[in-house]
Amino acid sequence: AGQTGVKQPGANQEATGPQPPEQRENKSEGKPASPSEINGPKIPGTREGEYLPHFFDAFVRAASEVKGVDVKRDLWDDLDLPTHVTPTFVAINEQGREVRTAHDLTWLQKQLSGQSQKAVRSAMRDALDQAIKETGGKRKPNQKTLKALAGVDTGKPGDRKRARQKRPKISPVSSVAEQNGITDWPQLRNSGDVLPNDIEATTSEGLNVRAYPALVPQGTPGAPEAGVRVLPERRQADREHREGLARLVLARTTLATARVSTRWTGREALVLASGPYPNTEKLVADAQLAAVKSLLAEYQIPEFKIRSREAFNELAAWVQDRIEDRIYQILGWTVDAFSEFVDLDREIRRTSSPSMIQLLQNVREHSNGLVYDGFLVQVPYQWLPHLARFIKADRMRIQKASQSADALARDEGKWRSIQDIEGEITTARAQVPLHEVARRRELDHALWLVDELRVSFFAQELGTSQKVSLKRLYSVLDK
Repeated sequence: AGQTGVKQPGANQEATGPQPPEQRENKSEGKPASPSEINGPKIPGTREGEYLPHFFDAFVRAASEVKGVDVKRDLWDDLDLPTHVTPTFVAINEQGREVRTAHDLTWLQKQLSGQSQKAVRSAMRDALDQAIKETGGKRKPNQKTLKALAGVDTGKPGDRKRARQKRPKISPVSSVAEQNGITDWPQLRNSGDVLPNDIEATTSEGLNVRAYPALVPQGTPGAPEAGVRVLPERRQADREHREGLARLVLARTTLATARVSTRWTGREALVLASGPYPNTEKLVADAQLAAVKSLLAEYQIPEFKIRSREAFNELAAWVQDRIEDRIYQILGWTVDAFSEFVDLDREIRRTSSPSMIQLLQNVREHSNGLVYDGFLVQVPYQWLPHLARFIKADRMRIQKASQSADALARDEGKWRSIQDIEGEITTARAQVPLHEVARRRELDHALWLVDELRVSFFAQELGTSQKVSLKRLYSVLDK
């Protein structure tokens, strides 16, 4: 990205390029874009528009499609290429000097991500300066002007007509200015206030740079704001745009705290006050942001395609008609979870056997990881209604394990199995490159299935939302 190029010796093409638009990141997000909406990889065995799969999966499908060969996973796991045939990636700067080398391209990109961001911004400013000179600009704009500049009318008022007649076509970069603290769709000074999907510019050294304008989240759930940024990677831009868009929609559709809290019953008010949130205002603010994000995931148009004032207004109106009911639905699930949390805390305090200390600590850590200050905007919407059941399973686990020494021993065996699979999934998740969106989402979902496995092990009578077993979870890891 930017002016830092990554090349593979012996290759004529750049090793990196624009990433495909990211599908919905949060564990709750679904509704992938259709093949017609994305120009995806042309890999044998994959569909046009399909996101890049894990390399092994793509290789297996291609081998099967082209040669009819079935490649086994264990063959791939045991494959260890000699150093002399392992690709080495070299990052060079604009002077052609080597910046860093690595065998792992993803690691190299992460190490240079900060420099890439600076390079893109520098290149865009460079291209803008060049455009100003070509159009008769009298001076180089300062930093403040560069950010505020939405057109290249930098000459005197009387010169603007002549400048428009003489100047060549300007790169779209000249129509995107960074903004901060906005609470409504940004003014972009073009027809429809359209935020382009990407922009390109050429620096004075002849380097072509592509960047991706996006909304970015700012402010807090209680005082939502957004900004406009030009980012070096499409994947990053899509993710930030989704979050920034949610903030702007919330700013347009937010309800007063009193309007929400006055509909609570006396019991609901007491239960919600007993939870981990410090005050009602923060609880309601998080519930409203969670409601907006869940509704955006259900909208007929993906978030990354909402890029004009008209499209934003239609989205905000659609959310406005549904947000109040969604807020009360989310707070209803919150009441259930807080009620179970209180009952669990009571059960823990009542259990005093020294042999149960480790189990009680495990249960406390697990429940605190489900319900905490800010969980409403962190836990995926689709899993919110299940939190109460997960916490209730923890309480039933204590009750069963405390019945006898044999019951406690069985509990410990089950808990070790859960720890093992959870640890392996967490480790695998941390090793997946950022651009493998589908695989990351699959492992995120598997981590939530571990909670369902807890229910299956310790409180089977509560039932699970879907089929789950250790075998199924390990099969996810083997993909």
